Amino acid sequence: MYVGSMIAVDVRGIADLATIAAIEKTVRGTFTHMPGTWRVQLSVSSEPGRWDLRIHGGFGHYLTRFLATDRLAESVARRLHAFVQRTVPPLAVAVAFRRPVLVTRSVEPLRRPRPSAAGEKRPLELTRPSTKKSA
Repeated sequence: MYVGSMIAVDVRGIADLATIAAIEKTVRGTFTHMPGTWRVQLSVSSEPGRWDLRIHGGFGHYLTRFLATDRLAESVARRLHAFVQRTVPPLAVAVAFRRPVLVTRSVEPLRRPRPSAAGEKRPLELTRPSTKKSA
């Protein structure tokens, strides 16, 4: 079992170390950019001549069964690619639909202007407070 970068890979029922290494490499390459903890398990199915691929992670649980082939690592790669294409939104869509950000501003009452020093009267106007910072 390989655990690293929040990814756990469990391959059961395979004696060929090269096939196990290829499957682990495929899984790590598929899930390294995805957030959360991921657990991928490949094992012999209860149905004869089939494999079970289980994926547990941030987007739920997924189980697929497929026929046993001599190219097991490639079959696993195809199933993982299909899982990612169906369940994970593309980055462009995720960026386009960002969550709104709440912006809060303090609200101050409007100030009335002061009469000029010469004593002339001006019509009453409501103005917004100055945004300049005093030194």
